Amino acid sequence: MPEHTGDEYVKKLTIAVLSCAALVLCAAAVYAGIHIRNYLEGSGPAALGLYAGAPYASATPAAEDSPSPSPMPEIAKIRADTTIVYEYHHEDGQTDTSQEAAPYFLIGMTEEEMTSQFTDWKVVEFSADKVVMRREIPGKSGQYYIVGVKDGYVAVFYQTPINGTNLKEITDTPVSTLPASDRQRLEDGIEITGDAALARIMQDYGS
Repeated sequence: MPEHTGDEYVKKLTIAVLSCAALVLCAAAVYAGIHIRNYLEGSGPAALGLYAGAPYASATPAAEDSPSPSPMPEIAKIRADTTIVYEYHHEDGQTDTSQEAAPYFLIGMTEEEMTSQFTDWKVVEFSADKVVMRREIPGKSGQYYIVGVKDGYVAVFYQTPINGTNLKEITDTPVSTLPASDRQRLEDGIEITGDAALARIMQDYGS
């Protein structure tokens, strides 16, 4: 085979180098074209807020601090120092009033519980400091009664017979369910003056 001259070798080497350079330039052009298209379409790093020297910015806006929910109002309940006012309204328009510190069995009750449990009473005022309860009392004020026992149940008698009888009512409270001291008082007869006082003691005995 004939040997190549030095000039031919240099020419071929030059052509090879230029070809490689052309391939590199073409690849660079294609790469640059892709990035330019991404930038123009808004999908490149710049569209996401990324650029040299800048920190990453989230595409999702930070959620604003939601306002704290308003606290629920505290439900008023009867305390040991709550004043309980009893109003007894009579048919003749008179109203007798008495009051006391809350008895132990009322402590902790809410207005709703009072209303549902004491259906004969109307709760006209309710707060942790003061509760006013009203009850309609049949008959006139100033009458006289004796609370005692009839057929094993707590009963109320008129001191002066009315319409030929001194029995006013028999409650559904068995005397046997009461403490011994209360049973003895009822056996002896508890004298009561006025409907207000009667309603009060009957409340104590569960009527």
